[in-house]
Amino acid sequence: MNEYWKKRNSELLKIHAQKADDIERELIKEYERSLNGIKKEIETFYARYAGENGISMAEARKQLSRDELKGFKLSLEEFREKALDNADGKWTTMLDNEYMRSRVSRLEALKYQMRGEVELLKQKQEDKFSTSLKKAYSDTYYTTNKHIADSVDYAVNFAKFDRDTVKNAIYEKWLDGSNFSDRIWNDKQKLLRELNTNLVQGITRGDSPDKMIKNISSRMNVSKSRVAALYQTEYTHIMVDARLRSIMDAGCDEYEIDENMDSDICDECASMHGKHFKLSEYQQGITAPPFHTRCRGTITGYFVEEEETLENVEDTDTMSLSKVFDEDGVRCKCNPVKNHNGIYTQTNSKNAQNTIKFVIDTKNSIDLLGDVSEIVIAKSIKGIAAYSHKNNRLYINEKLTDESFLNEMLKDGYFVAENKLDVLWHEMFHKKHWDFVLTNGGESNKMNIESELRKYVKEQQRLDYSYVSNTVSRNAKDGLKREGNRQLNELIAEVLLQEKKGIVKDKRLLELVKRCVK
Repeated sequence: MNEYWKKRNSELLKIHAQKADDIERELIKEYERSLNGIKKEIETFYARYAGENGISMAEARKQLSRDELKGFKLSLEEFREKALDNADGKWTTMLDNEYMRSRVSRLEALKYQMRGEVELLKQKQEDKFSTSLKKAYSDTYYTTNKHIADSVDYAVNFAKFDRDTVKNAIYEKWLDGSNFSDRIWNDKQKLLRELNTNLVQGITRGDSPDKMIKNISSRMNVSKSRVAALYQTEYTHIMVDARLRSIMDAGCDEYEIDENMDSDICDECASMHGKHFKLSEYQQGITAPPFHTRCRGTITGYFVEEEETLENVEDTDTMSLSKVFDEDGVRCKCNPVKNHNGIYTQTNSKNAQNTIKFVIDTKNSIDLLGDVSEIVIAKSIKGIAAYSHKNNRLYINEKLTDESFLNEMLKDGYFVAENKLDVLWHEMFHKKHWDFVLTNGGESNKMNIESELRKYVKEQQRLDYSYVSNTVSRNAKDGLKREGNRQLNELIAEVLLQEKKGIVKDKRLLELVKRCVK
């Protein structure tokens, strides 16, 4: 890890630790409030029903008087009002059912009072976890983006999250197939069982109110410790997940573990510090933090130093004179490939070398490829490839020849393309389309050139909403969504690729597409 990342990570970890500690203190305060409420209920219970020798189980099981029942139902109404936003509605349903009962024992009433305090406590915990973890996820992602953008010499296209994306991220089940909400619920059930057991046993033994409160407080404190540890662990889980998303979006292939060696850490975490793994090996608890409860480690992008990746390959070595490409969200600093005029590469990694060789070998089989002014093999491009008609320039992801990457990108039949050669043909069909447009009136005449095709597609969609995705591809369908169903570029390239592959599904559509390219 270079000094820049070491410094940034150290700063970020301190900020996150402070935020997590602040929330933990708030959670502890809520426990104290709930415990005070339970103490008052127990004291009232003893003051009302206990004699000189305490209270017997027989006394505890006596039914509430009419006035006591009325007071009990008022307390249920108060709990119900506070519990209207509870996650699954089960507690409010139970309150409603209890409210309809005409006979309630003193012991049952106390149990419900205690349960009400616990239910409200857990509801507040759920809200606190949810709100703070959502903010932690977003803040971590965007802060990491900035750090990455400041440390690399190419533009990175990061995602912008909506509420559902962030919500899904924090509620995703991970450890033991559970999420924080499941664990809060499980702790609630365990705490309620423990409180009820202590209550019944205390009455059976004839415990004094002080001893009863002491035992109940002990169980509450155990739960408090569990939830505090849970929050710290969930916070690390979310923070690391957000950083992973940012690292992936930056185009990194690997990540490195940073356990913040400036602080006191356990032997397990110290042994993992500085290790790096492929993104495909990411598994929290094994190859990424948190490795244990209250773990505060994190990850960072593993940027291979240039000297580590330089491998000379005949006819694909790079010259020192660099050029910056900056357009349409792509920004990268590249070197020209020696002996191959017009081909540039951002890195000299093995992936880049393989892709350069593939492009050179393919030039003879795709005529239009030789007419492209510049071919840029880039690490920072989002997607597989892109053609820029403004500069007659083709951008290609350096991972084009990486089988695992390409299979992932082309899975599920989203594109017509099924292999790396198809990808290049697709982009060259974009070029063919734009060459025709630019030599027949230019962009101002593009709508007229495509008018018959647009009319036909619109009519087919009216008859069958899924026409484009079923007849061409989902990529073509998504392309249409841009600019109010006026963007036909993807559809045209996809249909021409269908013709090339001999899999055309609508001959009339192909006929109209061909009018837009020749």
